[in-house]
Amino acid sequence: MEHYDAQMAHRVWQRVQSRPSDTPTMDIPLLLQEETTDLSRYLQLQSTLSSAQKPLLQQLIQQTRQCISILRGIAFLLTDSIPETRSFPLPKELPASSLRRLYGSTLQRIRLYQNWESHPEYASGFQQLRGFSEDRSVLLLRLLGS
Repeated sequence: MEHYDAQMAHRVWQRVQSRPSDTPTMDIPLLLQEETTDLSRYLQLQSTLSSAQKPLLQQLIQQTRQCISILRGIAFLLTDSIPETRSFPLPKELPASSLRRLYGSTLQRIRLYQNWESHPEYASGFQQLRGFSEDRSVLLLRLLGS
């Protein structure tokens, strides 16, 4: 993330290691903000990557938008509202650094999505979120390798 928040990172790590409740209500705003931040980072990369890399980047953008939609749908069903996400200015960094940061955040979310895959109401949504995130991690590896 562009602004490292040690307290938020600690809370995320606690959620990865244990499942504190039976509903993902507390996790959804954080996951939605992280997906939105990643989308901003992908959009920022559009101007720096080569034309050969742009199809992979478009896949990343499309899958991230789908994840945002799924999370917004789950949030709406849980709370009758959709959490607002804030846009922060992203720091200028080398594409490899940005891709590395995106890869790490994607892996972290995969673990969070796995925590909720057995939820009685939203299992299919979290399974799809995990699948999209796993696909994105592979696409990020391909971009880093090119």
